[in-house]
Amino acid sequence: MTRPLLTGRLAKWALILMEFDITYTPQKAIKGQALADFLAAHPLPDDSPLNYDLPDEETLTVEETRWRLYFDGASSIKPALRSTIPQIKAGIGLVFVTPEGGILRYALSLTEPCTNNEAEYEALIAGLELTIQMGIQHIHIFGDSQLIIKQVEGDYKIYKPELLKYHKKVKDLMKKIPQVQLRRVLRSENGEADSLAKVAKELANPDYEEIHITIRNRRPISTILDDVKRKVFGGKAERS
Repeated sequence: MTRPLLTGRLAKWALILMEFDITYTPQKAIKGQALADFLAAHPLPDDSPLNYDLPDEETLTVEETRWRLYFDGASSIKPALRSTIPQIKAGIGLVFVTPEGGILRYALSLTEPCTNNEAEYEALIAGLELTIQMGIQHIHIFGDSQLIIKQVEGDYKIYKPELLKYHKKVKDLMKKIPQVQLRRVLRSENGEADSLAKVAKELANPDYEEIHITIRNRRPISTILDDVKRKVFGGKAERS
């Protein structure tokens, strides 16, 4: 009995199938409709597990190569102290995630008053400007403001004239980035950028260009006292 000459992967699979008394007949092409008919006639059960393992085969995976940006803006009215006119203070927070998982954080205080929606736009614009400065070619941007995301994507109309200039600036910056995608996330998924924006807002002070903040870890005093009790009395210290 003669068999067609098989080489490479075809020969390897033919040898594997011979163990199960299955005859392998190579085809140069399979028409799409024939394949669709076969799948329709042999559906898998809904609870059928999928096995992606191939015997003696190497599989390659494509790692994520895009950057991610989480942005948020915050604005609030500051109670008047010396003057009778309350001040509006605002800040923005940006969190970049590199393809390798590195984190870059930015918190910027806005020196001019603006609304919360304007602060959100300011955050997005600052993030896009940094993206361009860093030469990032592909980035996925996340924000929790449905209004801003939908306006930029063209799903919502812009009724307030003061937001039109922000919208135009965003679109102009996005044209300078080869691949950029926007997506709305829940506020709970944007917590770090939200926290940075709120910190920057609270520190908004036009008298200073930069404010340096030192962040350190600190143990709760209760755990320190427990350690002291253990050293003095021995055993476990009970908390009241």
